[in-house]
Amino acid sequence: MWRLSLVEKCPPHHQLINNTCIQLIDCSSDNSNSDECTLQCGESGEQTPCLIDEDVIVNGSILESPTIAIVGVVNVTGDVRIIGKVTMKLSVGSELHVGRCLLLDDESTILVVASSDNDDDLTMTTNGSVVLSYDRSCSSPNLMNRVNIDSTMVDECRDGQPTIEEWTDANGRTQLTLLYVPSSECESGGMNIVAIAVAVPISVLVVVVIVVVMSVPKIREKVFPFARRVN
Repeated sequence: MWRLSLVEKCPPHHQLINNTCIQLIDCSSDNSNSDECTLQCGESGEQTPCLIDEDVIVNGSILESPTIAIVGVVNVTGDVRIIGKVTMKLSVGSELHVGRCLLLDDESTILVVASSDNDDDLTMTTNGSVVLSYDRSCSSPNLMNRVNIDSTMVDECRDGQPTIEEWTDANGRTQLTLLYVPSSECESGGMNIVAIAVAVPISVLVVVVIVVVMSVPKIREKVFPFARRVN
């Protein structure tokens, strides 16, 4: 009962950790991006990975921003419930592992941010990494259809086109993985450039041959017998 009373005293978007109400969602202007709130766990400024040993409920009606950003690696042992019109944003290199159910209202979406960041090693380290995991048996249906990718910071011709792959293991655990696949548009563009590069010298060569043929009488008579003229 004493523990329950402490839980009831914690304000919304706070979590009871070590008998202390810790703020889980930071919407302060001190954030690097003031247009979104950030999900954190542990003391303020503590680096992830971190563990939230309870359920997490994000209520869009009292959230100061329509976007809740997951930064770093966050592990939740219970459920994650997104209420209202909220975008759950997984920042570059971030992961959210939900121990039980991931429940989103009909208006909620998931946004995965991909980036090459002008770093040759970054795409290599993030390619094939798990960005989200949950128990599919009790989660919202068709979550994969509600996942969008922000690829504005990706050079798709150099690093590939970011895509999300879904797979489920025998225990009903679903994982969403960020992959970079070769872009067909970039490949076709390269072939067109090569074709043009080859066609130009061939055209020039044909013009040269025609000039030579028409300017040398003996060659012209052999190639075009009808062109013989009597002076």
